[in-house]
Amino acid sequence: MADIAEAIFSRLSTDATVAALVKKRIYPFTPVDPVQRPYVTYHLVSMGPRPHAMGADPAVVTDRYQVDLWADTYNKLITLNTAVMAVLSRWRGTEAGVTIQASFHVDRRDFYEKDTKYRRRSLDFEISWEE
Repeated sequence: MADIAEAIFSRLSTDATVAALVKKRIYPFTPVDPVQRPYVTYHLVSMGPRPHAMGADPAVVTDRYQVDLWADTYNKLITLNTAVMAVLSRWRGTEAGVTIQASFHVDRRDFYEKDTKYRRRSLDFEISWEE
């Protein structure tokens, strides 16, 4: 069964602009080893309800995913943000065998990681997809 996380990875990794910025440095959760920046991580924040009906389960669900952008400088962070927003915001269609009905950007937070001196922007997306 296809999964929305696979579709997110495929969408980000096959976009020419995103790939030019991060190469293949796109990871679920956190990279195992420290990696060169910039890079992207993503993970499920909350799973939407899976409604049940008599005899059949509705196939469309909405999950919330957090996509974190990591960079050494604020300018690189903003450049990566622009690329990722163009790819994931208002996304519709089929990717990696998953039908996405709608993807909406719903939140954003900026962080400075004092220990590592990384800049991080967290983007939240609500993605409606056919499970």
